[in-house]
Amino acid sequence: MSGYDIQLDMTELTQLRDDLVAVVGELKGANDNADATADATGHDELRDRVHDFSHKWKIKREEMLENAENLQQILSQIVDAFTKVDADLARSLEEAAAS
Repeated sequence: MSGYDIQLDMTELTQLRDDLVAVVGELKGANDNADATADATGHDELRDRVHDFSHKWKIKREEMLENAENLQQILSQIVDAFTKVDADLARSLEEAAAS
């Protein structure tokens, strides 16, 4: 039976998961940010254009938000599972070496 080598850069995966948490937060607050930016322009026509752009992209942002949340959850499960497996294997090896 051939063996399998699995090498995961847990630091990179954890960082990616954390980055996705930040992306999700930004996507959730995008409408509020766009509205605040639009209101701060000081020009009625520009404000209206910023509002219009923001609301046209709302559907795409919601789709991106859903995808980012799903990916973040999957990465969390991967990080948690492999961290647990790694700790369990290390403990087993230590117990085997001690006996």
